Amino acid sequence: MSEIKVDQLSPRTASGTITLGSSGDSLTIPSGVTLTNNGTVSGFGVSNDVVFVKRSADQSLSANTTTKVQFDSEIYDSNNWFDSTTNYRFQPNEAGNYLCFANIALSNAYYANQPFNIFFYKNGSEFLGTTTNHRYDETMMDTFSGVINLNGSTDYVEVYARFSQSVSIESSSNNTTSGTSTTAYFVRLT
Repeated sequence: MSEIKVDQLSPRTASGTITLGSSGDSLTIPSGVTLTNNGTVSGFGVSNDVVFVKRSADQSLSANTTTKVQFDSEIYDSNNWFDSTTNYRFQPNEAGNYLCFANIALSNAYYANQPFNIFFYKNGSEFLGTTTNHRYDETMMDTFSGVINLNGSTDYVEVYARFSQSVSIESSSNNTTSGTSTTAYFVRLT
């Protein structure tokens, strides 16, 4: 291994670029090193690990029954981290903190001042949850988000819902990302 010792690297031209290595190479930054940015940073610290899923048909939600929301259609899942056919769960193979977001719409919800819950289950147990009192409308929609640390091997997240009366979890109406009612997304934070 060769070593070059310098105090500053500058490009040959005023608007030039300095390239360290080539595609596929690794740049190792030892522990304790501080990186200082006095300019613009692009693509650094931004994750492309995104899963975005939705319901393709309405799903029944029985009264006072905590039910797994079966997200059965994937809009984005480049890493194949979501099981949309069997277990309806998010299970990444990379450890880290993940922003988990669920948007759930209910129809036929003609019941005033009734609690509606959205839960994130981690490894089969309730981990995070929220409660909203529903006002008297045919359709209601609620969102919930949280950050969950996952080990990148055995940890997984599922979305559950509960309402005091029997209703339907609405499907997302079309195949575009703008026509979404019941959706979830998961993003790895760097």
